[in-house]
Amino acid sequence: MQPKISVIIPFYNVEKYVAACLDSVLSQSYSNLEVLCVDDCGQDGSRAIVDSYAAKDSRVKVLALDGNRGIGPARNAGMDAMTGEYFIFLDSDDLLVENALQNMYEALVRTGADMVTGRFEAFADEDLPDLIHSAGTLNETFKLMHEDDVQVTVQNYQRMLDFSYAVVWGKLFSSEYMRRKGIRFHDSRILHEDKGFWLKIIGSLPHIACIGELVTLYRIRPNSSMTSATKEQKARRKQDIRIAVEDGMAHIYQMHDEALARQLHELTKSHRSFAPQLESRWLGSLLRLRWYRHEKLVEFCRVQFYREKILRSGVKEYRLFGLLLHKDENPS
Repeated sequence: MQPKISVIIPFYNVEKYVAACLDSVLSQSYSNLEVLCVDDCGQDGSRAIVDSYAAKDSRVKVLALDGNRGIGPARNAGMDAMTGEYFIFLDSDDLLVENALQNMYEALVRTGADMVTGRFEAFADEDLPDLIHSAGTLNETFKLMHEDDVQVTVQNYQRMLDFSYAVVWGKLFSSEYMRRKGIRFHDSRILHEDKGFWLKIIGSLPHIACIGELVTLYRIRPNSSMTSATKEQKARRKQDIRIAVEDGMAHIYQMHDEALARQLHELTKSHRSFAPQLESRWLGSLLRLRWYRHEKLVEFCRVQFYREKILRSGVKEYRLFGLLLHKDENPS
């Protein structure tokens, strides 16, 4: 019999989407599943829908939290309860593609990797220009993240922080590996909780395999964090990212000897996604200077004077007062 795969699905106010999400999981060709639906205490009819699936299919289990705690703690609860040899996260408004679990499982066994990921595809939930544009932009980025089979090392560590768009869904993990490394989410309600979790994963220097098949359909919907955010949420992001990154770095120091941990720390500080949290500011934060390998920026009173940046695609842009001066397709 094939090993059990645990599918961890936190849900909160998704009555419009959760049935389709569960259908995509329960129809997988890989049938030895444990579907852990973690109720993060929403106010709509999501729980009743999930309960109806649990009544019909014994593979579906409902875990109730003691209040609305956020997606990171909800995923932790799923990891605590899971019994599968492998596990995968799925957001409750997203979908697994047919045969996704079978394809990822076969790749993991074939390569002996600690985790495996496939391709993602974003789609607009409604026929709205903003949603269609967001989906198209994401899909262009997703195309850049494909690798075949890689062992994370100090030498490729920075590049791998960007690997597979640094999201936690759409990946099949070895439960034994993740438990042995003690990798969990920060147990608080923060935005961008993925960032610290992903830092812990790449910081553990795992063996990662990637398959060419599509595995996850990522839904872009109105009022989602991808398409909108309140002023308060935007203000929280930097603080929350800092919390997640500090948690991730602390865990790297727990996993490795101090010399290796310090080396990874320095590489993290100069990475495009983490450097902004460690940038230099003077004059009561009016003057901002960012001077890293991938980006150089001078800004005063939020007016951008000069910026040069290497994009994820490898193109280097030069801007003066926000205006594009030049693009270099092959930066040195």
